[in-house]
Amino acid sequence: MKYPPITLELLKSENACVKQLDLFQIHFGDKSVPLTKEVFTKFSSEFDICWAAKHLLGLIDFAEYKKVRDTAESEYHKVQETAYDDYDNVRETTYVEFEKVTGAAGTEFRKVSETAYVEYTKVRDTAQAECEKVRETALSEYEKVAGTALSEYTKVRETALVECEKVRKTAWDEFEKVRETALVEYDKVRDTAYVEYEKIRDPALAEYNKVKALAFLKLYKAS
Repeated sequence: MKYPPITLELLKSENACVKQLDLFQIHFGDKSVPLTKEVFTKFSSEFDICWAAKHLLGLIDFAEYKKVRDTAESEYHKVQETAYDDYDNVRETTYVEFEKVTGAAGTEFRKVSETAYVEYTKVRDTAQAECEKVRETALSEYEKVAGTALSEYTKVRETALVECEKVRKTAWDEFEKVRETALVEYDKVRDTAYVEYEKIRDPALAEYNKVKALAFLKLYKAS
């Protein structure tokens, strides 16, 4: 056998990263890795098999490993990308629906808000005109009558403004309620679609990791 047993010391000599060394220590301690399909399948997703192949296999064996890995990787990406496209289509469709609902609610809010403001300006302008009329008619008693008229105008204007803000706030609260409900529904559909995507992606990734690990094992043992 041209390749030595895979031990912690061997990994250290090849400058493996701390994370991989710690994993090895946890699972195998000072012992060598059993070169069995069961072990390599079990740990295929935890250990960096590509790193091991690059540093522990010879050039010819690594080239052979790379062929198997690239084919498996291509197959994995095919499955993963198809699944993600399906998820993205669901997410995009759901977001368009969310935008439609919130857009309609926003339009309604702006309509109510603008109507309330028009009503406010109507009341304010009428009160202002009345104030000016009184001031002009009672010019001889300007200070006395104008002050009273101005006070009345201010009172009417402020009351109308309060009413305007009240209507706008009610409309805004309604818009927020619609938006929040739509957002909850969007998140729910999106998250469900993502879980479905993970159901397809995760087994494909596990299979990809398994193929890599067993390809490495086969080449390492055959030496």
